[in-house]
Amino acid sequence: KVIVTGANSFVGVHIVEALLAWGASEVACLVREGGGHSAAERFAQALRENRLEHLDLSRVRVYPADITRPGLGLAADVHERLDREYGALVHNAANVNHVLDYESLARDNVEPIFECLRLCEGRSKKIFNFVSTLSASSTLSADGRVLELPAAQTPPIYIKNGYNLSKWVAERILERARERGVRVNLYRPGNISFNSLTGVCQPHKNRLMLMLKGSIQLGQVPEFALNFDLMPVDFLARFIAFHASRYQPDKAVFNLHNPEPLSWDAYVASFREAGREFSMTSVADWQQQLGRVNSDNALFGVLGFYLNGFEEDIGDISMIGHDNAHAGVRQMGTHYPEKSPALLRRGCDYLKEINFI
Repeated sequence: KVIVTGANSFVGVHIVEALLAWGASEVACLVREGGGHSAAERFAQALRENRLEHLDLSRVRVYPADITRPGLGLAADVHERLDREYGALVHNAANVNHVLDYESLARDNVEPIFECLRLCEGRSKKIFNFVSTLSASSTLSADGRVLELPAAQTPPIYIKNGYNLSKWVAERILERARERGVRVNLYRPGNISFNSLTGVCQPHKNRLMLMLKGSIQLGQVPEFALNFDLMPVDFLARFIAFHASRYQPDKAVFNLHNPEPLSWDAYVASFREAGREFSMTSVADWQQQLGRVNSDNALFGVLGFYLNGFEEDIGDISMIGHDNAHAGVRQMGTHYPEKSPALLRRGCDYLKEINFI
C-alpha cells in the first residue's frame, strides 16, 4: 500500500497508474481541494486531462489533504489508517515555480517534509520516496561530473533558482533523517517530457518548451552542440513506482535523465517537420532578438532565465552520473526509451492538437 502526495499533478497521476500496473494493493492519493472542487473531482479531472480516465480505480482511495498543515491536513481517522497500514510514501507534491524565490516556496516545498517524515516513522515504518530534480544536484566530481550521491553541504549547481534551492534544502533534511535510520529513496528527474504512448504533456509548465515555442515565434532557435535530455513521463513514473517499495541504502539516489542519444538539432528538427518554419542561429545572435519578446510570446514569463545565457538551464547530459539509475532500469527488466523519430512525432502531434505549436 502506497501513499502519493500531489497525486493529481502531471507526474502524480502517472505514478498512480504505474503503481497500479506494478501491483500495489492500494494507492492513497492525497489531493488538495480547491476552486470549488473536491479532492475526488480534482483527481478525476487530472485523469481526464492526462487521458488516464480508463484506469481501474478499485484500488485507489482519494483523500482531501493539505500538506502544509499539521498531519498533512488529513482527517484524523484517515491519518491513523495511513499511519498504521501503509508501507511506502511517494512525496511528489511541490510548487513547481521557476520564478519565485526560496522564501516564497519553502512553505510548500520544504516544511511539509517534516510532516511526511512523521508519517513515515509512525506506527508502520515506511520508505520515504522523494521526487526532487536534477537541477538541485550539489555533489560534483573534480572534473564536473554530477554524482549520484546525497545532497552536499554546499548549495546546488543552479543556485539562482528558488525552486532548485528548495529541493536541495529538502534533500539535506532527508539526508540527516537517513543518517538517523529513515529509509529514503531520492529521485532526481531531468527534463520530463510527454507520455510515450499518447504524447500528452504540460508544455505551459515546462520552461524548455516555453523557450522553444517562444524562439519559434521569433523565427530563430538557438544552436547547441549537446545531447538533449528527454525523459517520457510514463517511463519515469514506472521507475519510481517500481522502486517505491524497495530500498538499498547504498543505491538510494537516482539521477533520472534519459541517457539515450538525441542531438538538440534532431530534436528541434522534429518541430520543423511538424510544419513550423524557423532558422537556427548562435546563442549570441538569439539573445539579441530577446528584446523583441512581448507578452504574446511564450518566452515572456521565463525571459529572465535567458538574458545571460543558459547557465541555469540546458546542460550536457553526458556529464551526469547514473549508475544507480541504470542498474534500477535493468532491475525492472527493461531499458531506457529510445528517443526515436516516432516518439518525437507523437509529442509534436499532441502539441499541435492543443495548439501549443
